Amino acid sequence: MNRLHIYHSLALGVALKVAAATAVVGALLFGAIYQGLAHQGRSALLGAIDTDIAGLVDVYAGQGREGLILRLKERLDVAPTISETPYYRLTDSRQQVLVANLPALPAINPGTSPTFSMRLTDPPVAVQLRATRLRDGLILAVGRSEERLDASLTQLQLMFGGALLVMVSAAFVIGGYASLSLRRRISAINTLFENLIGLSPVAVNGLLNGDEVSYLETNIRDAAARIERLLNAQRDISDHVAHEMRTPLMLLENRLRTAMEKVGNPEVLVSLQAATDQTHSLLQLLDALLDIASAEAQRGDLKGLGDISLSEVSRSICELYAASAEEAGLKLICEIEDDVTMRADAMQISRLLVNLLDNAFKYGASGEFIRLKVSSGPVIEIEDDGPGVAKADRTRIFERYGRGGADHSRRGHGLGLALTRAIAARYGLGVRLEDGASGGARFIVAPEVTALNATGKTS
Repeated sequence: MNRLHIYHSLALGVALKVAAATAVVGALLFGAIYQGLAHQGRSALLGAIDTDIAGLVDVYAGQGREGLILRLKERLDVAPTISETPYYRLTDSRQQVLVANLPALPAINPGTSPTFSMRLTDPPVAVQLRATRLRDGLILAVGRSEERLDASLTQLQLMFGGALLVMVSAAFVIGGYASLSLRRRISAINTLFENLIGLSPVAVNGLLNGDEVSYLETNIRDAAARIERLLNAQRDISDHVAHEMRTPLMLLENRLRTAMEKVGNPEVLVSLQAATDQTHSLLQLLDALLDIASAEAQRGDLKGLGDISLSEVSRSICELYAASAEEAGLKLICEIEDDVTMRADAMQISRLLVNLLDNAFKYGASGEFIRLKVSSGPVIEIEDDGPGVAKADRTRIFERYGRGGADHSRRGHGLGLALTRAIAARYGLGVRLEDGASGGARFIVAPEVTALNATGKTS
């Protein structure tokens, strides 16, 4: 994973995105606060102007025009602080300036006491103003500079800028640190892929322009492609083996049977019969292994399949086994619900039922009955009242060549239940084993979300 350039690292990308998000949110938040404080400051400035105007109007009402002019001159003669410079302009009805430290005002209607702002050039400062009309046509304009407000807002900008820089830096560090754990885990997975399937062609050619997730996606794609090639190769080999082995074995079996018909020596006949039985057993083993491999390869693949009547398939199997049950001295009980359907291959479902019934006949022969129950879900139950299966063997019997207990004298290869589980899994079904009501074994095939495996855990 060191082949990934640091600029393409997942940690750096996450850290930058977190920092960028923090910067945007912080800037919006600080902008809203700044605008609110600026509005509040200008409102306070206008409040001070209105208070000053009210006082001057009182002077004019009590002392007249000359008293107002005198009061304005007194205020202008007082050396103000730079940040609180007052501005006044008093003109008569002929627009003659009586007292002023303001230049000419823009065209306004003083009868409505408007509020406006203007920027002076000497000194360069913004001023908030309000103008009002007095008796005798006098027009009084009172203003205050925004220097104090501007200084406060500038200081606030510096504070906000510093705080935002700290927040973005902290978000970058925290985001990078938080993503390092994810980066390490993804890098470990990528390393595992490299160890299993070798370097990706992208890495070999030096074209790693994405982050760890992109490289992981590439590895997964490569692994999936290789697995698909392996499965195709396995199917090709299986088909080839099936063709190359089954045909010679069948010919060998036929020749052995033909030889048995022509040989009269009892000892030779015994040897030929044993060879025939072993050849036939090998053919059955090969067929079972190929069936298991086929079912496992088709797991979840329901393309091209239609709905079948599980009820009808089950009834046919029951009719097929009725005579065998009678010969074995067993009572075959079939409890099959009507109109139970599922999307499946009828031959495979028949094979599943046959394997479970064969198992019940083989290991439950010492009992009195075998019950096949089919209900909607679909749910298939096959129960016997034989000796049952020890809990220690309930996992092993579903494995290939697995049998319950230590009795291996019974004929068979131990592949029936393994094939049953593989067929069930193809259709999203699970197989579990429980104790029967009469102490025997009860095999239940049901949807996998409700099925339990042999250890009693959800499969």
